[in-house]
Amino acid sequence: MSKFDCAIYISKATMPITDILIKNILKKSRMHNLKRGISGYLYYEDGYFLQYIESDKPHTINELISVLEKDQRHQIINCFKTSKTGNKLFLDWSMGEIDKNQLINLNLEQQIMNYMKWLKSLDQSIDVNSSKIWSMVDLLSSHKEILQFI
Repeated sequence: MSKFDCAIYISKATMPITDILIKNILKKSRMHNLKRGISGYLYYEDGYFLQYIESDKPHTINELISVLEKDQRHQIINCFKTSKTGNKLFLDWSMGEIDKNQLINLNLEQQIMNYMKWLKSLDQSIDVNSSKIWSMVDLLSSHKEILQFI
């Protein structure tokens, strides 16, 4: 079994976000993530981003979160990080895009996003509540075969 680090964060856009901008973000992310051994997905809806990232290379996730915190296009509201043992959840996705229309039946991304917003509003401890976040991410990964890689 291998060990990998992962993070999931929610952020609020600080500027208008267009489909073209998202496609450019995905294109650059895929290129850089392949080189760094990062996989994951990006979800955007109504001014909020939700991104899950994972890597089996030490310090990579912390370094990427530091870069993302400086990105002026958004402000991170809540972030959870952990280490897991096993196979990466989105191994083949250098940066997949999950479209809200794909998740009409699952609605998992919206549930994760809403839960993270709610935790932030209560100023809840990450240690107390992160197991539910990771359970939802695991559930989403078990359905990835029905999601299209865009």
